[in-house]
Amino acid sequence: MVQSNYGKGNDLELDVLALLEEYKSRNPQWFGFRRKPKIVQHDGQSREPDFELTLRSPGEELLVLLECQDRGRNRPDLSDKLHTLKAISDRNITMVIVRETISDALAEPLRKQGIPWRSLSGLRDYLNNKELAWSAFQSHQSIAGPSSAAGKPSGNVVTFKGGAESGFMGRLRRK
Repeated sequence: MVQSNYGKGNDLELDVLALLEEYKSRNPQWFGFRRKPKIVQHDGQSREPDFELTLRSPGEELLVLLECQDRGRNRPDLSDKLHTLKAISDRNITMVIVRETISDALAEPLRKQGIPWRSLSGLRDYLNNKELAWSAFQSHQSIAGPSSAAGKPSGNVVTFKGGAESGFMGRLRRK
């Protein structure tokens, strides 16, 4: 774990940063992220989620906002921040990352807002699955060639759904 003098929330944020940097160094062609991206509201005020992930595959791009929360209770401003980010952002998903599990005090408002959550290990599993999918696509391309029907973007929107514990609900969109 990366050490910090800023408290539990920042410790988790630094651990997520280390995980994201690991994936970016291994997979720069399909994975990118920004730390504390500024998202401007219509009134000129801005909000900054902890991270914005960009997951690319041929013809598609998935944008995910991550907010790290390492407390057993719901911060009053967290629900407001997440609601605002979800409303003003064109990102596909807004997701909360927690260290291990989520408290009922935090789970209920997230559920009501339709915001998924993942543990730190769940985020690693999610990124591993994306990495495997990218590798499989790359293997298919090297065997079948880029002109195969499977290699062409279909133009369809693909929707993934999972329960609150899977922490993933979102849409992929064509570039």
